[in-house]
Amino acid sequence: MQKSSSNMKKIATKILLTVLFSIFCFVWIFPLIWILNGAFKGTLDWATNPKSFFPDSGYTIENFQVLFGQITQGPSRDFSLEPQPIARWVFNSLFASTVHTILYLIIASLGAFAFTFLEFKGKKILFAFFLSAMVVPGIVLTTPQFENIINLNLSLNIWAIILPSLGNISGVFLMMQF
Repeated sequence: MQKSSSNMKKIATKILLTVLFSIFCFVWIFPLIWILNGAFKGTLDWATNPKSFFPDSGYTIENFQVLFGQITQGPSRDFSLEPQPIARWVFNSLFASTVHTILYLIIASLGAFAFTFLEFKGKKILFAFFLSAMVVPGIVLTTPQFENIINLNLSLNIWAIILPSLGNISGVFLMMQF
């Protein structure tokens, strides 16, 4: 009798946990489902009833055709759209992230090597100064970085995305700890 009661508690616990985790997973994934559903709605459905999950006029791939430049004006659109250079956007993102990562790893590893293995005057004070800079929120640096980008004439250049955060000390700190 004791064993049967124990098994029933285990089964009830497993069922309860499964239900709770299923609810959690649904709540977690619902925004993604909402976005994917909205991507297949027409412009008219978004304009007339944006809170509705199901479109009144049915699903369409018109948004993707406009995005990839196959059409510039769809049946539910009363305005013209220019084709978007999505391939260029993807290339720019990959280029910026790859170059930034490589440069950041080089700079951080050189800084970590210097602070770990080299002896020089003021090393501890300089490192303490760098560590104290980690407590400054990144948003505080946005305006000065923007002004520097403007002054260097990089405002319409991909280097404006790559260069500003290369001087972050957190990578040096993590490599030193490793």
